[in-house]
Amino acid sequence: MANVRYKFFLRIGSLSAEAVEIVPVWKDEMALEWSLENGQWFYRNAMSGNFNLIRKDYDLVMSQPFNTVYYFSIFKHDGSLWKEYWLGKFCQTDCTVNTDDRRVTVKIEAIDDYNDILSGWEKEYDLIRLAPAIEKVQVTKRPMVQIYSEEDTVVSCFCGTTFFEEDVSEPTVDDLDKWLVEHCHFETLDTLQEINFAAGSPEGFGAPFTGHFVNGQYLTNSIGTYRIKYFETWDWEGLVKVYTNGLQIMLSNSDTVLWEFWQENDWVAVPLPADLEFYPRGAGTTNLEAVRTSHYTYGRVVCNVPVLSGADVYPIERDDLVPYNRNYRYCTPYKGTNELLMNWQGESDEPTQWGMKENGKYFTQPYDDTAYAPIARSKWMNTSDWFKPGTYTQGIDLSARYVYTLNDAYPIASVIGVLLGQVAPDILFDATSDYSEFLYGSGTTIGSHHQNILITPKSNITAGEYQTPAMTAPVTLKTILDMLAKTFHLHWMIQSVDVGGGVIQKRLRIEHVEWFRRGGTYSGTQQIGMDLTAIKNVRNEKTWDYATSEYSFDKEEMPERYQFGWMDEVTTPFKGLAIEVLSPFVDKGKIEEVNVSQFSSDIDLMLLNPNAISPDGFAVMTSESGAIPFVQTSLDNVVYKLQNGYLAFCMLQDPYWLYDMPAKSLKVNGQARNALGVSRNKSQTVNIPYDTTEPNLQKLVTTGIGNGQIRQLSIRLTSRMAKVTLRYDTEQV
Repeated sequence: MANVRYKFFLRIGSLSAEAVEIVPVWKDEMALEWSLENGQWFYRNAMSGNFNLIRKDYDLVMSQPFNTVYYFSIFKHDGSLWKEYWLGKFCQTDCTVNTDDRRVTVKIEAIDDYNDILSGWEKEYDLIRLAPAIEKVQVTKRPMVQIYSEEDTVVSCFCGTTFFEEDVSEPTVDDLDKWLVEHCHFETLDTLQEINFAAGSPEGFGAPFTGHFVNGQYLTNSIGTYRIKYFETWDWEGLVKVYTNGLQIMLSNSDTVLWEFWQENDWVAVPLPADLEFYPRGAGTTNLEAVRTSHYTYGRVVCNVPVLSGADVYPIERDDLVPYNRNYRYCTPYKGTNELLMNWQGESDEPTQWGMKENGKYFTQPYDDTAYAPIARSKWMNTSDWFKPGTYTQGIDLSARYVYTLNDAYPIASVIGVLLGQVAPDILFDATSDYSEFLYGSGTTIGSHHQNILITPKSNITAGEYQTPAMTAPVTLKTILDMLAKTFHLHWMIQSVDVGGGVIQKRLRIEHVEWFRRGGTYSGTQQIGMDLTAIKNVRNEKTWDYATSEYSFDKEEMPERYQFGWMDEVTTPFKGLAIEVLSPFVDKGKIEEVNVSQFSSDIDLMLLNPNAISPDGFAVMTSESGAIPFVQTSLDNVVYKLQNGYLAFCMLQDPYWLYDMPAKSLKVNGQARNALGVSRNKSQTVNIPYDTTEPNLQKLVTTGIGNGQIRQLSIRLTSRMAKVTLRYDTEQV
């Protein structure tokens, strides 16, 4: 074992003060300890024991003003030079003072590269005043389909994968159909009909009859015994033209009428009433009572482009059906067909988000297809109405897009840089691979491409083409770093880099969790700092991993479920589905909530429904070639085309969250997947000799068990033997 020598110094009041050599008394078991910071991937250090300052060293401390800060340095001789090994500080309040023996016993707080960041990263600053770099980025305002059902209080709005409802004004016109078509430029769509028979009706009438009122066509129900035909005839009675219309109930396999409702009117057919009473004919024996609901539906597209090929485009009137049209200026009648559906079959005994039927059951989506969105919910009885965008909607979504320039987006590197300038000016960060291979490198890391991440105050998005950008933008460095951790699974550390000329540069390093797990690399070869299977103990000629194969597991760090969310409500693909860990050994019931506070990423929803978005916080985006990209993906067998889709959790989970998972078998986005990296919860303790060398904490240690990551390390100052806790993959992928 090498003879390691130390020297000790005090600086009184500041680090720039003259260093005074001291001779503290300390025990042989005094150790310097490193451990991973809780929830992070960097190491902090601490001195395990106390130092005793006696005689003149006692006088030096006690002769200073009470509020003096003392800086304590340890220098170690590395075989050729004295170098500062450890730095700490204390005040008299950290001391136990024995005036009889003239002894000060002191517990010293470590000073390292992380002190400034961790003490200041929750301090709030106005990002606008810090003046980070600005980038312009193109944002797309997509056209929106509006479906309205007569006499409803809301209009259903659809844009891409975004759905919401907007209040409408109460029309006061005599001819509503004409006003909607000619003034508001809606297209008349299907008239959806639902007839529900009263309790006690004969067998075969227990389910609603649904369909469209077209002369000679039928309404049917799920039981299938009967069908109902709408009829409309006219004849002259003298000089008066008399219209008769009504409904006929017949067997499904026969034209024999069993019950009938009819009404007459001069000159024009009138709508059927809501309350119906059918009279028996033929085999019918008693009257049947029923309630009818009609959903007269209309559709249009609102957009920001004044001209569309093959379509008539009109300015939106001031007294429009929808008082607030989200800065859309134009509209065109909706020409889609076969995109409305009445769902009378699906129902559930268990509560659903769609509410309860008149029959006490619960509504369900058609065919469990999440591509369908509800319309006219206030009119549902036992049948629900749904809209599913088809080829027309998909085509106009491309042709009627409006692109504008967002002038005030801030690159994430510049944001981090200006915040570090306030919190820790000695720590640098720049948009190069020296600071983040993941964000700015040209090689292969994790995922298919590198991300140009930008943020902007949300009001710059929700205001559309704003004239005045946000005036304030409060933010903390911790908020930014947490956002990167909870989206792309990026973590940070501080590296000290020798840039030549005796200059040591301190850099913030941001990389994906797998970079840390591989010992500081994205390559397939893990970085090994020490191989205990190859180092022999000279005393017994055994390797240092001899008889050290005992290990245990830390189950409290094995959640069975990860749930994701943003600051605001977002559409399904942006929220993603929960990641489920399919293993018997995880901690059942433990849920990890991954909530990105102060940020949202669903740009379409911000543009379309700004009233539902908190005015505080930021929008986070990725850009390609100066524009927010559109990305196509699928979730639950539904294809989505997402603006800013790289920041939708359905895409972030795979691949970025497939690493450092509690177990191998997962369910991600509803699909079975294998983790690409399993978290290290297999724990082992070994002894490692370090002599005059220093441990490389980031690199892995090879033992007979495998390649372990240092979790904790305690190295004695005298013997230079280290007690090390290593972590290994819980199971192999």
